[in-house]
Amino acid sequence: MTQPNVAYVRFASEQGSLLAGAAAALTSKTGVVGFIGGVDWPQIWPFEAGFEAGARAAVPEIEIRSEYLSVPPNFTGFGAAPYAFQVAEQMYEDGVDVIFPAAGGSGDGVVQAASQAGELIHYAFHNFRRRGVERVRAFA
Repeated sequence: MTQPNVAYVRFASEQGSLLAGAAAALTSKTGVVGFIGGVDWPQIWPFEAGFEAGARAAVPEIEIRSEYLSVPPNFTGFGAAPYAFQVAEQMYEDGVDVIFPAAGGSGDGVVQAASQAGELIHYAFHNFRRRGVERVRAFA
């Protein structure tokens, strides 16, 4: 599409994640934020690295807790919403008040946990407002 008001933009995974990390750190009331990755492998590591870099740039003393749902060769972590819900629920109970998931379809479980706990979730590449979740901040 070529229109005067349309622009195509490409960016690296860690760039949107950096913004999410900074926003998470700045909005956290507990000083503890979390990252949930679907699978602990090189395609997801930039999301975690960007999130951590952004959080630490904004609030150097922020505590960051990270969890992965599976490890290769097991890639079920990208489609394990019930398990992601449990992991996120435990993180919220342990004092995390903002979570950033990079977990594919498992992110739905994190969204459900955030909604149920009344906590924030920062998400890249998705818009959950159409699902009735109001405390999602989307980046990228």
